[in-house]
Amino acid sequence: SAYELSLSGSVAGFSVLTQTSRGHVDAGGLAPDSFTDKRLRREAKTATFDRNKGQVVFSAAGDTYPIVPGIQDRLSWMTQLAALVEADPGLRTSGARVPMFVVGARGDGETWEFAFERSEAVRAEGTPVQAAKFTRRPRKPDDSEVHVWLDPARHHLPILARLGEGPGDDPLELRLRSLRLP
Repeated sequence: SAYELSLSGSVAGFSVLTQTSRGHVDAGGLAPDSFTDKRLRREAKTATFDRNKGQVVFSAAGDTYPIVPGIQDRLSWMTQLAALVEADPGLRTSGARVPMFVVGARGDGETWEFAFERSEAVRAEGTPVQAAKFTRRPRKPDDSEVHVWLDPARHHLPILARLGEGPGDDPLELRLRSLRLP
């Protein structure tokens, strides 16, 4: 009935990124309650999903967004996408698209649309895996481009993701290193 996701990244022993998403599970899947994003040399920023008021409130900005069905944060979208793809085999076919509204902790939010591209071999823990590749194409010059590979043997959880923030940007690459399920 509840979840907690965390992501941490370091370079040369320095923590450069820490993200945490906490929430509950409802009829639409993951329902975030809070999302925290901490970057190197910056204060942590938080998005709070105030379901009583029906809006997302940000610690870093005065903007708010309405809570829409299926709304996710910049970490929970990966698990939500996996759950949707696991539940609906039709999403793993040519032309399939999965839209969801995604918010960050700095007052940003927009609809991300993931398109199924193909089944593709990638390495996970040293072993080749046939994974379902989904892509989110940027809609404007500084938009996030996302490629994510979902492993059918792990309930379509992501085993690899690449996120870029615009042309010429070195993408952030995330690889599954461990998975703990209750």
